[in-house]
Amino acid sequence: AHEQTQRAPSRSQAKEFTVDEIRALEAFLFNGDEPEEYRVLTGAVLLLVSVRGRFADLENALEVVHDEETLTIKMRKTKSSHMDKSRLPIAMVGPRYLFGAGCWYTEWCRIREEADILEEGWPLMPSLVSEEWAPSPIGNNDFNTALQKVCQKLNFVDVPERSSHSCKATLLTLASVKGSVSYTHLPLPTNR
Repeated sequence: AHEQTQRAPSRSQAKEFTVDEIRALEAFLFNGDEPEEYRVLTGAVLLLVSVRGRFADLENALEVVHDEETLTIKMRKTKSSHMDKSRLPIAMVGPRYLFGAGCWYTEWCRIREEADILEEGWPLMPSLVSEEWAPSPIGNNDFNTALQKVCQKLNFVDVPERSSHSCKATLLTLASVKGSVSYTHLPLPTNR
């Protein structure tokens, strides 16, 4: 067993975003000169950061409900829910405002509306088919590849270590380093 442990490749965690990187992502979302597909993806990234989610959570979202301060994603299923319904999926809740000056969520909704990405029946992150939005979800690999392209455009470090898991890790890491994030008053789960 000891030899197998030494031969097994070491697992690495996805690199979380810094506060400055989140601000850069928010500014990128607001920049109308950037390609629409990257701005739509950036909004999905910020949504995952807000609710401490990963790609599978984006795939299983039924709807986003919001008020002035919070976003709530109602889920079809989550990693801890079971097919036998012994554990029901929990809603994912996060802050509507992150670290930038404006409301990224309102801007993301506006961009989606202009792109004719419908609310009803469409995934939160649809796929592009022949340069047109389609009502099918983007794949995990395509999502992570596009996320890394945005990170490259913004000159982030450690781009190959960025994935949808970076979104989940971001606020969890900030909370563990700085203590509870005061503006949310929301419980942060400890699993990564």
